[in-house]
Amino acid sequence: MNQANEPKHQTDFQKVWFYPDYQLLHFEWYNTNLLRDETYKQEMLWQLEQIMHYQPERILFDSRNFTYTIAPEIQDWTSREITTKRTANIKKTAIAVSKDLFSQLSIEQLIEEIPKEVVQDLRYFDNIEQALNWLKE
Repeated sequence: MNQANEPKHQTDFQKVWFYPDYQLLHFEWYNTNLLRDETYKQEMLWQLEQIMHYQPERILFDSRNFTYTIAPEIQDWTSREITTKRTANIKKTAIAVSKDLFSQLSIEQLIEEIPKEVVQDLRYFDNIEQALNWLKE
């Protein structure tokens, strides 16, 4: 797996790669300092579309450059409108943690609200290569 590959799709805030050999969908956030609540919601709906389309068994959320702090009401919206609607059989999820403490805390709070049956095996990493290696196991 090499990020030199062109992303399958991208928006102004995310890129996505799909690696069929591993049934792995890889999202990378960028430009998140420009995100606002409504654009965040649009991005999350786009992310859900990608998950529903590819039906991956593994997901990597590369949040290392995620600097948008998810407000509690937006966390509730995300839990209600996005995470509970994922029907893919996701076995493993890795999150590469944000360098921004407040953004990372808001991501962790959001993850805590997700029902356990939606996220089977989730781990946080501060190293992208370790995250990818764990997902490929």
